[in-house]
Amino acid sequence: MTRLAVVAALAVLAVPALAHAQSGAAAEPPRSTGDTYSEAGALALSAGATAAGIGLYAVGIDRVNSPMMTAGAVVTFVGPSAGHLYTGEVFTRGLGVRTAGAAVAAVGFAVALEECPLFSDEPCDEVNVGTALLAVGALAYLTGTVDDIITAPRRAARLNARARRSVAIAPSVAPDRAGVAVVGTF
Repeated sequence: MTRLAVVAALAVLAVPALAHAQSGAAAEPPRSTGDTYSEAGALALSAGATAAGIGLYAVGIDRVNSPMMTAGAVVTFVGPSAGHLYTGEVFTRGLGVRTAGAAVAAVGFAVALEECPLFSDEPCDEVNVGTALLAVGALAYLTGTVDDIITAPRRAARLNARARRSVAIAPSVAPDRAGVAVVGTF
């Protein structure tokens, strides 16, 4: 089990480096119109970090309150937004949906425990409000995760297209005239 934990930790550390190596682009946001974001790099960061978080969680699930399980839960929550973070966007629609989904699931869990206590001998309804809220929260969490992974490369492409559009005003001097030229890229 220790070997698996080491491999999972190395995978978490290797995902950003792998995405950087495959993208051929700078890991920081571009500062001029000549720099671009890698669409494949944004996708690799979002999908890779999510997969690494799931792997860490799976490794740590053997023991309750394991640091690996906690790290996996945190990486699974933030990981899908990694491609957006690469392009300079901190708060994403997917992160908001995941946050709302986690809140609804937490309320559902509390309601489910109230409706059907864990260590009670009383029979419980199979489908209750708490269970429904848990399901809705889990579905919202999954939807936010997929949204962030899918939209990361599109955000990189949109920023690259915006960087290619530019307008410049430059002096123009010729032997018989002088003036100002407006040059643009669209």
